[in-house]
Amino acid sequence: MLFKKNLNIMLVLLISSITITQINPQTKFAVIIAPVADLISTPAQTLCNNIPTLTNNFNDYYWSIPLAPINKDTASCPRLHQALFNELVEVVSETPNEAQVRVLNAYYLDPTTKQKSGYFWTLKTNLISLDRLNQQQDFIPKPINYKYPNRQEPNVVTLNLPWLCPATNQTFSAGTRFKIDLQDGQAYIYQPATNNFIKFLIPADLTINTNLLNHYTLAQKRELFVKLVQDWSKKTHKHAIPYTWGGCSFIQKQATHKTKAIQKADLGYYAIPPHDLKVQTGLDCSGLVFRAAQAAGLPYFYKNTTTLAHELKPLTTTQAIEPGDLIWITGHVIIIIDPQSGICAEARDFGHGYGKVQQIHISQLFKGITSLDQVKAAHLSGEPLLRVNLHGDTSCKYCGKYQVKILKLA
Repeated sequence: MLFKKNLNIMLVLLISSITITQINPQTKFAVIIAPVADLISTPAQTLCNNIPTLTNNFNDYYWSIPLAPINKDTASCPRLHQALFNELVEVVSETPNEAQVRVLNAYYLDPTTKQKSGYFWTLKTNLISLDRLNQQQDFIPKPINYKYPNRQEPNVVTLNLPWLCPATNQTFSAGTRFKIDLQDGQAYIYQPATNNFIKFLIPADLTINTNLLNHYTLAQKRELFVKLVQDWSKKTHKHAIPYTWGGCSFIQKQATHKTKAIQKADLGYYAIPPHDLKVQTGLDCSGLVFRAAQAAGLPYFYKNTTTLAHELKPLTTTQAIEPGDLIWITGHVIIIIDPQSGICAEARDFGHGYGKVQQIHISQLFKGITSLDQVKAAHLSGEPLLRVNLHGDTSCKYCGKYQVKILKLA
């Protein structure tokens, strides 16, 4: 499947000459009913016009979105975000097959105006109008909302690991939230085929309960964030969460050594051999921070590295590096797991030889750096550090010198 060159068109939200029905004057809300829904920057109807074999074949377009492009300078990937089952979105406009939605739990800063924005496009089959649920609307968790950063709805559980629901045979991503019946602890799960809800008990060790989370201190939430990142970044028999451009999901770990680059004419992209999921799932660097932080109850809403660098406070001279603090360079973010040992975690792209979520020592990130104290010194002085790839090479295209910042998570 070809994605054409110069897809800078994907990096802005285009409202093109397609027919759009405006949803006004009343705000319309919808619920994500797919386990994972790809959200893209531009309507596929517009993008498919440039790919004759896909004209008006919207499902094939969405399902053929690759993990990540090989050459970021000449190609892009339309996936900017992923929404999870039960997430509530605002429907802004519609075409016959797609909807423009505004997510409530994440935002990026508009590059021109610096205003908070969270607009994307997705297939309408990923959505159900909230109105259709009638009196069952209470079975949907109220959304995490950046306008109310410290609000956590009670009687909600969040998956800390993927979960296969035996009743529906669907695997839900870590980070998925369910409303529970306080009497029996069972989760309400929507079934599209019947437009109804069933109840099912999710194993307690797979969930984080907001009734407990609401009593956590900020320090305890940070500890939980670090634990989640550690769990997600562990290798399991050489399996790992794949790096996925714009990815904010964790459904399964893949044998990443089997991940291969597939060249198509003058444009290349990375793909994992066929598996049972139509949507490519995984995490990118900012998606890893975002999904784990929200699962831990932290007020964190930043969709990309540009936004988090603008919104988070840098480490000061008198502050110590803490587990959960972030190392930022242009286009990438790294999570500090253990300041003393120098162990970090990141979702690292394929161009550096990784293509997965991993734990890694600071010495494998920057040439000549053996401790996080040295990174702090570079952060405070403004001295750039030399980034290296899997083989310790500094001459690869995306290596080179970078200014580093250490940012406080919360």
